Amino acid sequence: MSKKLLGYFSVLALVLVFPVVHLSAETDEDYDEDIEVEEELIDSDTESDHEVVVVSNEEEDHAGDDENTTDEQTIAELMETLQMLMAQVAELQAQIEATRGQVQEVRKELRAGLREGVSDEMVAEIQKLLATDPDIYPEGLVTGYFGPLTRGALMRLQKRHDLHQTGEVDEETRALLQAYLEEKRGGHVPPGLLRAPGIAKKVETIVIEGDEITINCDVVGAPGALCRARMERTQRGNERSAEASERRGPPDRSGVGEDENRKDEDDDGYDDEDEDDEDE
Repeated sequence: MSKKLLGYFSVLALVLVFPVVHLSAETDEDYDEDIEVEEELIDSDTESDHEVVVVSNEEEDHAGDDENTTDEQTIAELMETLQMLMAQVAELQAQIEATRGQVQEVRKELRAGLREGVSDEMVAEIQKLLATDPDIYPEGLVTGYFGPLTRGALMRLQKRHDLHQTGEVDEETRALLQAYLEEKRGGHVPPGLLRAPGIAKKVETIVIEGDEITINCDVVGAPGALCRARMERTQRGNERSAEASERRGPPDRSGVGEDENRKDEDDDGYDDEDEDDEDE
């Protein structure tokens, strides 16, 4: 009896346990399949993401290349423009330096009162000019010192132009030297300037008739040829102006008187009409 019961219980246990074990096995298999599917999906998503990242990186690389090319072109254009501007600046600086040099030379030429015993760079400019004619300054020394040799050379130049032979840079001599130095080329006195044909007459005409060279003849105690010629020219100009004024005669004011008379008549007529209106 007991053996039969034990057999019945064994069969019952198998019947009850087998579905559970089978279900558990199926569940494990399904779980494993689900895990495999999820892993496949994850791998697929990872590959897709990787492809997207790769494509995105490639696009960014192409975009970066385009940007780099554009930047390089822009930098090249800016460098070219900068070089052009630097060249223009250098040219302007050269022009400014040249102009500054010309202004300094003009200022030197305008200075007067140089005499023996003075050391000055203006004296050197005068010596360069005098040295262009051996008959005027045979020694030809350019030292910047106003010594006896420079004084003698200046006196010979004054004699040539019929000026008082003071041996100093007085007002007339200053104007004469300035007119000569206006003939400088590139900041240098041309060789043989004082001996050039017609140069003496040319500079005298510039001093006498031109307005570029100022000369104050009022401070010259005994006028030389240049101041005398300039004063005569000024006097002739004043005489011509006076003659022209005499030919024109006094201003004609006859028309002005007639206009005033007509105005008085008009005023009287207006007053008469007002009086007639008042009488009416």
